[in-house]
Amino acid sequence: MELRLGDAQRLIEQIKESDPENLAPHLIEHQRAMLIAFVQEDEQSFEELKDLHDEVYKKIASSHSGLKHRKFALAEIDFQLALLKAKHNEFYSAGRLISSAHKLLVNNQKSHPDLVINTKTLGLIQAFLSTVPKNYEWAVKLLGFKGDLDKGLKQLKEVSMLEENQVNGAYNLEAAYLYAFTQGRIANDHQKAWEAIEPISRNYSTSSLSAYFRASLAGKVQRNEEVIHVLSARPKSGAYHPFPFMDYMLGTAQLNNLSEEAIHSFQRFLSNTKGEHFKKSCLQLMAWYYYLFDKPTQYENCRQRIANEGVDLYEEDKLAMRFIEKPHPNEELLKARLLFDGGYYQRALDIIGPLKAKDFATSDEKAEYSYRKGRIYQKLNRNDVASLFFIASSKFGVQSTEYYAAYSCLHLGDYYLSIGQNDKALSYYKKVKSYKKNEEYKDSIEQQAMNGIRKCSS
Repeated sequence: MELRLGDAQRLIEQIKESDPENLAPHLIEHQRAMLIAFVQEDEQSFEELKDLHDEVYKKIASSHSGLKHRKFALAEIDFQLALLKAKHNEFYSAGRLISSAHKLLVNNQKSHPDLVINTKTLGLIQAFLSTVPKNYEWAVKLLGFKGDLDKGLKQLKEVSMLEENQVNGAYNLEAAYLYAFTQGRIANDHQKAWEAIEPISRNYSTSSLSAYFRASLAGKVQRNEEVIHVLSARPKSGAYHPFPFMDYMLGTAQLNNLSEEAIHSFQRFLSNTKGEHFKKSCLQLMAWYYYLFDKPTQYENCRQRIANEGVDLYEEDKLAMRFIEKPHPNEELLKARLLFDGGYYQRALDIIGPLKAKDFATSDEKAEYSYRKGRIYQKLNRNDVASLFFIASSKFGVQSTEYYAAYSCLHLGDYYLSIGQNDKALSYYKKVKSYKKNEEYKDSIEQQAMNGIRKCSS
């Protein structure tokens, strides 16, 4: 879990040699390979994981020892491979593996209801399938069951509270990481996510996964200085498996503070990553850096590189591809955006506060201006003012391919839900889908709107 994967492999080999009938080292070896494929994001480690999956699956399935844990172990390796297949856009085969894992865990729970760790992956499956974007609903139908976010969170929480011992292993810590991450990424409750991850990730200087989860969730509650501190203090010695993506995260946090250090972090990421994801996004962020620091030659160079480097499967990389088709950004809006993302609300307001919608030439810029000002006032606890700017953005952005209007409706829905006006909240959540031309963060926005609709009826 600390990503000291070389040390882990040596221990795995020792246990295999001293206790050949023990299935645990094979399961842990598969998890090790999954973590390598996850952090490296390259085809070679992904192919190695697929080969190891088949080998380990056959070994565990044919064994007659540890019957209580056998189906659990088979489900674990199926689900681990499913995660990586989904990451590589192999959704159909990922769905089949999730279905297999779900069946194994349900059956094992019936046979061994006392084996509480069964519910860790069951809870994760429940949560992830609870808010599936519309264009992936076909996959859920193939699985034959639906998700339940509240149930999934409850199951993850239950496992996270277990005592670490011979029966439960270290699955309590894994479940605690996943519970916090699910609160943030699926339930969209960033404060609960931070409160869950904070006490269990204080070892971030000696655990790469603690550093990754802590920084990821700190950023969602605008603790930008915490992100910079954690990622700067993360383990970097040769004992730890390289995790280049954390340099991308660090550069992003530094750019949010308009720091000149950001460019060095982005350059390290591009130099060290073995995968193709986030390259386009990194180049976009580098372009923004050069634009703000008045380096037009480097800015144009990064813009031109975006089309030819990396892949655009992830939303961040898709946004980078759209960035090169747009006019140059408005400097004040870009600075306000970055400062807001870092939680520097007053600094953002100092830049955007004196400006009016009439100061911007296009409806897209007017929509962005209104959205950004609304978000800043929202964070400064001026929801009455914020709602006026969100309404303005929802009107300016009707024909826009950008996300500002749709997200404004989402925030309006959240606001009216918080003050008990559920009917009004529901209308804004439903309005999210009316922005047919929006091409940005579409899945994420609609997923959050679905969550809001569910809350209105509960």
